[in-house]
Amino acid sequence: MGKQIGNRMTGLLWIPLSMGAMALLWYLVSAAGMDNDGYWILATGKELVSGIPKENPFTFVEGLDIVVQQWAWCLLCYRIHAAFGSAGILALCAGLSLAVLAVFQMIGKLRGFGLRSTTLRGVLVLLGMYSFLSIRPTFVTVLLLLLQVYVTERYVRDQKQGVLLALPLLALLETNLHGAVWILHFLFLLPYLVPEIPNPLCTFRKRQFSRKPFLWVVPAMAVTGFLNPYGFDGLSYLCRSYGAELKDIGIQELEAPAFDNLGLLFVVLLVVLAMGIQKAKDRGKSLYSSDCYLLCGTAILGSMHIRNLVYFLAAVLIFSLEFTRTRKRNFQLKHGAGPLSFLAGLLLCGVLVIWTAENLPWEAGDSTDTPVKAVSYLEQNGKESARVFTTFNAGGYFEYRGFRCFIDARPELYFQSVNGKADVFQDYTTLVRSSDKKKMDAVLEKYQFEYFCIDNRSSLRLYLDLKGYPVVETGNGYRLYQTSDLS
Repeated sequence: MGKQIGNRMTGLLWIPLSMGAMALLWYLVSAAGMDNDGYWILATGKELVSGIPKENPFTFVEGLDIVVQQWAWCLLCYRIHAAFGSAGILALCAGLSLAVLAVFQMIGKLRGFGLRSTTLRGVLVLLGMYSFLSIRPTFVTVLLLLLQVYVTERYVRDQKQGVLLALPLLALLETNLHGAVWILHFLFLLPYLVPEIPNPLCTFRKRQFSRKPFLWVVPAMAVTGFLNPYGFDGLSYLCRSYGAELKDIGIQELEAPAFDNLGLLFVVLLVVLAMGIQKAKDRGKSLYSSDCYLLCGTAILGSMHIRNLVYFLAAVLIFSLEFTRTRKRNFQLKHGAGPLSFLAGLLLCGVLVIWTAENLPWEAGDSTDTPVKAVSYLEQNGKESARVFTTFNAGGYFEYRGFRCFIDARPELYFQSVNGKADVFQDYTTLVRSSDKKKMDAVLEKYQFEYFCIDNRSSLRLYLDLKGYPVVETGNGYRLYQTSDLS
């Protein structure tokens, strides 16, 4: 009786809960404001209107090669922002989250799951992904990977090779929208290529399908990797963009993969997974080997690098289908209960969306990441061409406002391994972290900065004070220094 009542309540509430959860997700995204990469993406998109840059157009350090591995995404974001402003970017994020949910529902339908079941699973996992849903192209990759899973599942079910033609197309989209992680499409395909391996933990459900077509699919996908404006440089971008110094200044998403603190997470996940699978086996439940392989593989990726956790959560979505499969329970709702449930969900969603629209900071506020007052001061004094020292978080905003900065939100572009000329990032870290006055003086002499936009908490601020540089503008958490009389 209790289960029947609970089932009826689930049937009544799944629509308002789902819609409310999606609205809450969009609110969380809007409350976070523009991602620190966002202004760099918009500035890059504006530059791309004139053509694909091969030399970095954003810094006053001349002759640096550039690889815009997400060039198509930057151009799309710029076009949307130019037409609709910040509201357009928020709508883009909301659309991506809905698209991810829709593809997961399609995967669930292939396996015989209803809309209610897949929607409830989907919105809960999407809420856990909210910190990854931003102007960055991460969610585009999640969407493309789930589409690849859907296409592969269609082939497994129907045994029609024609559907596999979509896989090279998806890989082609990835290499131009978010080329740095193009390799993930092969990692998400691998679980379908490995046969069921007998093991003491789990009973795998046999699926009969031919793996021979993948002999042409995988090479075709590999060829698409070179179909980007930067060729092999675009493919190898990720391998050349790691650096130990990034960890020292707190850029977690570009740290080299390693089992550091997240290694414990992997151990916990492995134990929980083993216990859960064993329990499922005790209940006589069998699982698909591809789901288990994918979950274990992404768990390893997520434990090695924090930015990979979003792909683990995507694998959790797929794994949750068979792992939580239950017998269907049929029940009847009272007349009018379904429409009332939908209206309640629509009302809840509308309230949150309207509240978000009224309270969203559509314009950038003055901060260390968006130094509005500093940029306005330089503009008012005709210093748009000044050589300004910028931190990597603030550099993108300077570029967005039309300035050429020192360094920006893609610090790996300032590695010699990427730009082919000089390790500008090493000079940057010398200024922000070194206490060696001779080394710092040498960097200042090398770049001839005219202004410094500095976080008040930076040790570089003390150095500039000792040198007697005047503060010409003070903002929210930062100062703008002038190196000499430039009037």
